[in-house]
Formats: sequence, structure tokens, C-alpha cells
Amino acid sequence: MLIDVLNKNGVEVESVLFEDGTGFNHDYQFDFTKPQAEQTLNKAIEFLNKHSESF
Repeated sequence: MLIDVLNKNGVEVESVLFEDGTGFNHDYQFDFTKPQAEQTLNKAIEFLNKHSESF
């Protein structure tokens, strides 16, 4: 899994994974009728803010 390779090489990773059978497909994060999509977007924004320079 890509996450494992990144971690092994010292790359900070924050992942959002769902168990099989939860009904989430690969593009769930674009379906904003689901609260999980908004949660994932917020988590991505927090990660980017944490790892980018302030302007």
C-alpha cells in the first residue's frame, strides 16, 4: 500500500480509510451529500495548512 511505502521513507501521512463493505467508493470525497466527504476535505485542508508556509 502506498501509505506503507511513504511511512517507511519518512513521509508524514494522514490517511482516511474505510473498511470494505461500508459503501464508500474511490470518489466518495467528492460527494458532499455525505458528511464523510466534508470531514475528509477538512482533514486535507488542515494537513495542507500544517505543511505549507503562511503568507
